[in-house]
Amino acid sequence: MPSIPSPLRAALGLAASAVEGIRTLPDKAVELPTAAMSTALQYSLKAQQRYADLVARGDALLSRPSVTDEPPAWASFDDEADAEERASITLVEDVSGRDAPAPSKFDTVIFDEDEDEDEVEADEDKDE
Repeated sequence: MPSIPSPLRAALGLAASAVEGIRTLPDKAVELPTAAMSTALQYSLKAQQRYADLVARGDALLSRPSVTDEPPAWASFDDEADAEERASITLVEDVSGRDAPAPSKFDTVIFDEDEDEDEVEADEDKDE
């Protein structure tokens, strides 16, 4: 095979494809109006969808709340006056006259262990 440059071989392939296309043109001519209308409707629908997407995006951008340093009108925060009122409230004292409850067993165990440790330390100090 002779050494023909690749651009020239590509041009020959394109010419052969064009000749085959022209031979099938009478068969395609019957389908051409339908194909053209279908393609036009397809692009029309794609354009409408793109337009609807852009409108929805614009609406979302406009409806987004603006960011400000001030709190919104519906927000309420504790004022310093409320804090002062709460600080001035005193707890009600137990005026029932009852005695303090007896210590539980848990309290007794904890205190007994502390006393035992103190006794051990005192014994160690005496031994020295």
